Order: sequence, then structure tokens, then C-alpha cells
Amino acid sequence: MDENCDLIWLRRDLRLIDNDLFACQPRAQAAACVYVLTPDWLQNDALDADHWRFLWESLIDLRGNLLTRGSDLLVCVGESDELLPHLMQRMGATRLIAHEMLGHNERRITQRVRQVVPASQLCLLAGSSLYRVHDDAPRRIGDAENFEVFSACASQLTASRPVSDTLPVTLPPWPEDAPRGLPSLETLSLPRRPDRDVNGPRGGEDAAWACLRQLQTGERCWSVDTAGALLRWQGLGCLSARQLMASLQEVSPDGGESDAARQWLRQSLLWQEYLQGVHGAGSIRHGVTRPVVDPLGGGLAPAGGALERRLVARYPARPTEAPAEAAEKGADAAARGSWYDRY
Repeated sequence: MDENCDLIWLRRDLRLIDNDLFACQPRAQAAACVYVLTPDWLQNDALDADHWRFLWESLIDLRGNLLTRGSDLLVCVGESDELLPHLMQRMGATRLIAHEMLGHNERRITQRVRQVVPASQLCLLAGSSLYRVHDDAPRRIGDAENFEVFSACASQLTASRPVSDTLPVTLPPWPEDAPRGLPSLETLSLPRRPDRDVNGPRGGEDAAWACLRQLQTGERCWSVDTAGALLRWQGLGCLSARQLMASLQEVSPDGGESDAARQWLRQSLLWQEYLQGVHGAGSIRHGVTRPVVDPLGGGLAPAGGALERRLVARYPARPTEAPAEAAEKGADAAARGSWYDRY
């Protein structure tokens, strides 16, 4: 295996543009990208065929972009704290790179990975937060006791800009003889939608970025559907919150439903930032009892207003960033197996 190899752990960041994971320095001689599906997800009946279709389209799209730049993607099924150390050893990886996700279950999974991967080999990057608390920024944005105070503080700041707006030209090559690829939905016995909704958004960064460009150039109008689709892409990380906020700042108000849709999108991004970036999703202190971001798409907006109710009805909330962990005692041992073991 390569002497200098990185393992990039993808979660809700299925994109190449504005993704710090692919710009981490120093650059390795080789890198492998892995996405882990836990058995809890596969056993969760709340995730229907449309959600799995959207996720798989996003993974396939990401793999296509990786392949054209000299890399690839591996999708595994198993427990992250078991798979990742094994993959690092198998590939000879000396560094595991991932985003520090702030969802409740994501933090739990990250903590388990911390216990099995040496700190010297673990590189956790901050997520694409909209407002980073610098020394020269109002400190109370991190101490806001309610969403109204947070929004007022945020209005005084300039949102972080995307770190990149183009796809990388090349990426480090895939480690020699390392496993790669992803299973089919049939292989995993997941529900597959026979005919996709041609009017619904296609998963993946390419479709998301194309929609965003059309909105920026005026080829496509802002509406309830486009705002909901953008949030669905952002829920999987096909677009970043920074990209969406930047696109909103480039549009001049024109009145009507277009402005209402953009305002709802902005409030939704701030709502996510408030709950996850400041206090953490599912914070008991602030009475948050419902999910904010769905890993397979979909989202949840602050309540209030006719347009918000229409959007929430059209794009209902789904389970939080990962299903709750099933009881470990008595769990089927086969469910903890890894898909990549067939290689």
C-alpha cells in the first residue's frame, strides 16, 4: 500500500465543491473516500423508497465526479467504529479525515470512532458553518438564548463564503488494490422505486449545482418547489449552507412568492445553524424535540406563515441525522457485517 494515504470519511457532505475534506493539507499521495451505512439505517422502516433513491443517486453522482478526477468511492455497511480502523489498516492509511458533524447521533458515532482511532491519525474539521465566532465578531451569537436573538446577531455579520466554487481538477489516486464501489439497492434488500418522479429533484451534486446556477442566471424562478429541493440537497450535503446563503445574497428582491420562498430558505438555514451549530440538534436545554436535518434529504423549517406550512407539508420531516441506535444486546451478529468484505 501507499506510504502516505488518507481515508476520507463522508457523511452529510456528498459534494466536491466547497468541501474542506478534499483540501486538507498536507496532501496525501493517495486517498480513499468511504461512506458508511449503519445497520440501523437499513432496518429503519421510516426511510421509504424515495429517500433511498435520492441517497443512491447522490452517491452514484459523487462517485462519477470522483472517478473523472482519479479517485473513487467505497460504500460499506457496518458500524463506523469497526469499519474505519479496519479500512485504515487494510489500505495503509495514516490519517482519517472527516467533518465534525453536530447531530446527536453523529456526535455519538464520532465519539466511538475517537476511542478506536489514535488522536494523531484523526483529523476532524469544522463543518461548513455560516457564522464562525471570531474574536472580532459579537460573542453573544454563540450564547443566543432563542432564535430571535440569534437571527438579530446573525444579521450584523457577514456569512462565511464558500471556500471554492469549482470542481477540483484532480484528486490523489485511489490506493492500490483497495476495495471500491457501492452495492445495489436490491443487494441490500432496500425498497426501490420502479419509476422515479420526473418532477422531483434528482439526487447528487451535479443536479443541485445545475439548479443553483439556473436560479442565479434567471433561467429558473424561485418557488416553493425550488426552495424545498435546495434544502433536500443541502440535507445530504450535495450543497453547503454557505453556497445557499451566498446565492440568496446575490438576488435582488422582486416581491411576491419568489421573495417569500427565498426568505423561507434563509430562515431555514439560520434555524439549522441555531439548533445544530450553536446548541446542537436535539438540545434538551432549548426544548428541541424534533429533527432538523434528514441524511437522506428533506428538512424542517421554523413553524409559522402560510408558505412555511406549505413547504413543511410538501417536504415533511424525516428521521434525524441517523436513526437511533438499536440495542446492542441481542443484536443480530450478521447485521454488523461489512458489505466490502466480499472483496
